[in-house]
Amino acid sequence: MHPLSTILFILGYGLALPIGAKFGVVRSTQNRLALIGHQAGVGLAALGWALRASVGMFFIHVVWLIMARIWFGIERNKGEGQRQ
Repeated sequence: MHPLSTILFILGYGLALPIGAKFGVVRSTQNRLALIGHQAGVGLAALGWALRASVGMFFIHVVWLIMARIWFGIERNKGEGQRQ
C-alpha cells in the first residue's frame, strides 16, 4: 500500500464522484468546468491505482476518462446540429 495513493484516492474520488453522479446534467448543460473537474478527479484516482501497481484498475479509469470525454462531445455536436 502506497501512502500517496491513499491521498490521491481521497482527492480524486472526492472530486470525481459528486460530478459523476450528475454527469447526465453536466453533459446536457455542457458544463465544461464540471467536466474538467471530473476528468482531473478520475485522473488523480487513476494515478493512485498506478502507484499501487494495479494495472487493471488504472486502465478502467483511463477508459472511463476517454468515454466520458466522447460522451460529452457527442452532446455538444448534437446541440450544434440543432442550431443550424
